[in-house]
Amino acid sequence: MRLNPDLPSQLEDIISKALEKDRDVRYQSAAELRADLKRLKRDTGLVITKRTPFARWSRTQIIATVLVLAVAVGVSIVGAKLYLGRPAKRIASIAVLPLENLSRNPDQEYFADGITEELTTDLANIGGLRVISRTSAMQYKGTKKSLPEIGRELNVDSVLEGSVLRAGDRVRITAQLIRASKDEEHLWAETYDRDLKDVLPLQGEVARTIASQIRVTLSAEEQSRLTPTAAVNSKAHEDYLKGLYYLHRKTEGDLRTAIEYFQRTTEQDPNYAGGFAGLASAYANLSSNYRAPREVMPQAKAAALRALELDNNLAEAHAWLGFVSINFDWDVVTAGKELKRATELNPSYADAHAIYAWCLSGMGRHEQALAEAKRAMELDPFSRFTYGDPGFVLLMARRYDRAVLESQTAVERQPDFGYARAVLALSYAENARYSEAVSEAESATRYDDSPFILAVLAQVHALSGNKAQAMRVLQDLQQLTRKRYVCSYEVATAYVLLKEKDQAFRWFDKAVEDRSDCMVVIAVDPRLDSIGPDRRFQDLVRHVGLQ
Repeated sequence: MRLNPDLPSQLEDIISKALEKDRDVRYQSAAELRADLKRLKRDTGLVITKRTPFARWSRTQIIATVLVLAVAVGVSIVGAKLYLGRPAKRIASIAVLPLENLSRNPDQEYFADGITEELTTDLANIGGLRVISRTSAMQYKGTKKSLPEIGRELNVDSVLEGSVLRAGDRVRITAQLIRASKDEEHLWAETYDRDLKDVLPLQGEVARTIASQIRVTLSAEEQSRLTPTAAVNSKAHEDYLKGLYYLHRKTEGDLRTAIEYFQRTTEQDPNYAGGFAGLASAYANLSSNYRAPREVMPQAKAAALRALELDNNLAEAHAWLGFVSINFDWDVVTAGKELKRATELNPSYADAHAIYAWCLSGMGRHEQALAEAKRAMELDPFSRFTYGDPGFVLLMARRYDRAVLESQTAVERQPDFGYARAVLALSYAENARYSEAVSEAESATRYDDSPFILAVLAQVHALSGNKAQAMRVLQDLQQLTRKRYVCSYEVATAYVLLKEKDQAFRWFDKAVEDRSDCMVVIAVDPRLDSIGPDRRFQDLVRHVGLQ
């Protein structure tokens, strides 16, 4: 039976098949319905009133009906699927915006955020696509900003948005690919209703479909990484998503909670490589920030190695093994190999680029280090862990004027970012702009009271000639060592600038004992120039082995 006597037979056939395939799909929220109606109104020019009885219809029924009406009134439509056609201009960059939690249950936020992150990671495995990091994309959770505005701020030409609804052992994911331009052209949309155990294969399917829609040709290796061979243990996956949720909060308590969830993941599914990679990341983030590297880095290394035994193509595991290799083992060869592999597997993995920049800087390869730091910042422009790095690399390269400019830009972008202010303070001091250096260092302590920031304040006072104030800050740091980990390298550096060489080398010895990650830059650090000829310093450089 024909749907409409004026409807071309080819178009009728497509609609009929769509209806047959999707007849049981129903809208789960008013937001989904409004989004589809808005697109249909724009693409067809038809007037759709509130009285139109669409609320109980499936998405495909609505599309089919509007198509029929559009053809009947002579509206020109190119292609049978209104917003599923291929884009005229190739998409080169994308941001996955936080998926909306349709359950409205705050306890399910971790699930929506976790699916968002996994979709981001899957898309980042596509070499021909620049994907913004989860950290920066999450800044737009609940935002009222328009898509073109978001596109400009993240410097992307498309966004993926949608929703997730979990009900028992079922999950429903709606995804829409939209060009981040003024007209907000819809390029692709789909709704998936699957069992929880099939959620990982589903995410790979979404990534492959998007690659096809934006005309990116996947390599055989990329195809393989986006095609999981086994269903996931649902409980293990749930604990993994909870681990990710706490991992990104970064406080010591949250990192320890993340470790508990990742450990549960690996206990329930000993072959879940992602769980071990999560453990490696959590332990590595505890290092230096809260605990001496010697306390937690061995666990990070063991977890990363186990993850790679299970899946040698896991970029996160390669990156965190590289992190341990450069910061704890002081093994530049292994670190370089692992970090290079991580960026090959996932070119959009900002953390891998940031760690690689640190590694290259310590080796004196400053131009390459700056390129990696800039790349990390482009991929994760709102991250506090990438935005100050270009300034630090330039400081180590002794390019102080540029270090000031880069750090000023970072502070303007994130005024409450203590690390960027600390790097700016050191850059001012190396330029003999001492009053500005002290002012900036003091400002940094108002936003961040970490031992690193306090050590920088002591160093700036020392460089400016205020020995008494520098010593007072160092005494405070000495007291702080009873409560938490303090980087001995930074304390030693302050004593070098105070020309207290013997005291400095006592702290350097402690830094070696702790395996302080700051030791990575010992051979290039301009703050240590005054002790360069000292044999004890030369022995230290050889011991670290980066030159």
